[in-house]
Amino acid sequence: MLRLQQTILFLFFLTGSLNLHAQVFNGATGPISVNGNETYFPIQVDGLQGSIQASFGLKRVCLDITHPVNQQLFIYLLSPGGIRVQLSDGNSVKDSNYTSTCFDDQGVPPISSGTAPYTGTFKPIGYLGRFNNGQNPNGTWQLIVKDYLAFADSGALNYASIEFANNVSGAINFSSTNLPLVMIQTNNQVIGLNGVTVDFGIIRNSNGARNYTNDPWNHYNGKAFANVRGHSTMDSEKQSFDIELRNSAGIAVSNPLLGMPTESDWVLIAQYKDKSLMRMPITYEFTRKMGDYAPRFRFVELMINGEYRGIYLLMEKIKRDKNRVNIHALNASAIDTPGVSGGYIFKIDRNDAPGWTSLLPGNHPGNQHFYYNYDQPSGAAITNVESQYLQEYMNRFELAIDAQQFDTATGYQQYMDLRSMVDFLIVNEMSKNVDGYRLSTYFYKNIDTLDKKVHMGPVWDYDIAWHNCNDWNNMQANGWQYEQVMNEYPIPNWWNKAAQDTNFTNLLWCRWTGLRDSLFRTDAFYGYIDSLTNLLEESRVRNFQQFPIIGTYIFPNPQDQSTATYQTEVQDLKSWVASRCGWMDFIIAGHCPIVAPIDTTPPLFVRQLDASQAALISYPNPAKAGGMLTLNGLGDGFERYAWYDVLGQKVAEGVLASSAADLGKDLHCPMVPPGIYFVRLDGNKKSINLRLLIKN
Repeated sequence: MLRLQQTILFLFFLTGSLNLHAQVFNGATGPISVNGNETYFPIQVDGLQGSIQASFGLKRVCLDITHPVNQQLFIYLLSPGGIRVQLSDGNSVKDSNYTSTCFDDQGVPPISSGTAPYTGTFKPIGYLGRFNNGQNPNGTWQLIVKDYLAFADSGALNYASIEFANNVSGAINFSSTNLPLVMIQTNNQVIGLNGVTVDFGIIRNSNGARNYTNDPWNHYNGKAFANVRGHSTMDSEKQSFDIELRNSAGIAVSNPLLGMPTESDWVLIAQYKDKSLMRMPITYEFTRKMGDYAPRFRFVELMINGEYRGIYLLMEKIKRDKNRVNIHALNASAIDTPGVSGGYIFKIDRNDAPGWTSLLPGNHPGNQHFYYNYDQPSGAAITNVESQYLQEYMNRFELAIDAQQFDTATGYQQYMDLRSMVDFLIVNEMSKNVDGYRLSTYFYKNIDTLDKKVHMGPVWDYDIAWHNCNDWNNMQANGWQYEQVMNEYPIPNWWNKAAQDTNFTNLLWCRWTGLRDSLFRTDAFYGYIDSLTNLLEESRVRNFQQFPIIGTYIFPNPQDQSTATYQTEVQDLKSWVASRCGWMDFIIAGHCPIVAPIDTTPPLFVRQLDASQAALISYPNPAKAGGMLTLNGLGDGFERYAWYDVLGQKVAEGVLASSAADLGKDLHCPMVPPGIYFVRLDGNKKSINLRLLIKN
């Protein structure tokens, strides 16, 4: 009976698919492993003449699988030459079974637009043309099936075949780029989780000249240790990598890559699920404009073993370093404070790495707790004394904010830097990052003699933020993300507590309105998005030929894929920025006090200038950093001035001339970043606050 079923399947796959020169090779069948590992099913190919390319090459892959949950299956094809192409992404399909399913690059809908049991022919998630690169087709091919949810249920491969034919998709002809070109040679090794030593180089010609694949590795040429990184993206065909620069002896060496500060540890980020290729760059760029550290990055194109692998971000890895997270290095021999008090980098993340469970539960229907990971020192390096100190410190913070101890001196603010909390919330909420607060959420703490408080940040993982997730209410521009009740990896409850603290909400309002008046204007976001669109105009065409996911649903994309183009993906991002920021403009409320009064004069609440106050400023508003501000109509008697940023921190001060007529000569705008600032004028028992916009 089984032989008859296989014969019927074989005849189905042949129907309408063969031409005079087509050849089909059948593969092994059998059960799919249920241990979470990949199962390899060999397909032996013999007797083909010459190499495979667009004129004659791999045309089609056909299979039949019995499995109750297709979402658990990731399916690939691996050539004898080591090219690996993804056929189906488990998260992007549904229901049960692949029955008489074929994959073909040309003229068919994507597999993600079909319905179970996916009978017929579909475009794979990956690009079959990658195989037709001039390689020898003879040898053992492998159909690979990974059932990632171990022991939950079982399935079997009932049939597998590959077909070679005329006039097929061909490999990308890539010879030069306007972006820096990163080159990796693995020397017949596979880059995996455990990592391998590779040859690593960068081509960047001077004066904006194009970079050619056959140019010398002129910007960097050396060894590196490379491994696959990530969680949800690890099973994707386009993977991200950790890169540690090393010398020939295997010792880490530092180098300033592409103008970024010198270091040995870097990452290559694929941005696979983000079809705009911009969500992480936008996050990092605007976080830095806020004055906070975020990883520096450069857009590059990547080649591995001579094959084009698409657009990547070459980026700084979060690390304790004077140019990255600039905190004091721990003294390994310290056993008490202040030596053991810093510096640490740690994060809220999955519980599959060394760390500890939160003292209090998160925002979860079953009161599940969240989990902290050690980062620096790592779980393998941290001492018991250091671990105990860090856990007890965060326990005290959790208890203080849970008890609504809002006093700025004795409450939760003695443990956590309030400004960093506000900035972190702004970035996470503006982007409505589904992973924000609960995964890849970093903290750092310096030694007490330099700073006694924990700071939130740096920001990190934002590929499914900015309207790129179709779950957990993330498609809607309204609603706070920190209020979401998550069934897995819960959000800490302390955000709901902080929202009840007027110190927090006033600072949030002050910070948000200041940013929206300057750095975070909608047209500023649009301008940056347009600049990246222009930068990637050439390279993104190649990227999405090699990884043809435009118009294909890749979990958890919310965008309509039926008519999707790169332009609609970019427009979707722009529309989200306008809608989301508009909602935040509406919902955030508070006032903005100056927190540092001069002498005994009580602080005045700063407000938008009314008509009478506006007359005080004749020119200019906006003012230019480092320029001159002319004030009229004040009258005499003001003796001192001080400039404050939107957080009430003094950035400049000085003495005014006694005559009002001289104010214009004496009141200089400080050299500060663009944004909203407040000028406080004091003297002879009177005081006034002015609100000004400083531009570059």
